[in-house]
Amino acid sequence: MKKIILCAALCLAVLTGCSWNQKKPQPSPSASPSTAPTVSPTIDPAITEASDVVGETTTFGTPIVSVQMKDGKISWVSIDEITEDTTKKTLGDQYKLGEQAIAGWSQQIQALEDYIVAHGLEAVNVDEEGKAVNEDLRTQCTITIQNYLETVKKAVSQAEHPENPPK
Repeated sequence: MKKIILCAALCLAVLTGCSWNQKKPQPSPSASPSTAPTVSPTIDPAITEASDVVGETTTFGTPIVSVQMKDGKISWVSIDEITEDTTKKTLGDQYKLGEQAIAGWSQQIQALEDYIVAHGLEAVNVDEEGKAVNEDLRTQCTITIQNYLETVKKAVSQAEHPENPPK
């Protein structure tokens, strides 16, 4: 009998706790509702173009590039490469380069991204192997960058002329 009373009291307590309702004050309706947004957008109005492009697949992966343009110049660029099941940026330091690499892939791509934003895409020159010849860039980025640069060019073209996407 004690068990039945205890179970009934427990069920009653659970039902009472679940049905407890705290009244929240409701805002009073205004006479004329406003159609103006209450929060202003956070998008930078100076950024006029943006684009995402997937590049040509190589034996190492498929490059993906995102760019933002501001006043006709690249204000932000992100370069990554899709491997079998993830991206190289996601792998970070787990994606290993050769023993003689000056830095990991992510650090070298970051140096390339920073160089493109600081100096412009046209300032990056490559040799016949597709590696940077700019001494200040080559000291930080020794990987082959030709395919990435071509994909960045496509992304810039698409951002500047979204009605005619590059093929």
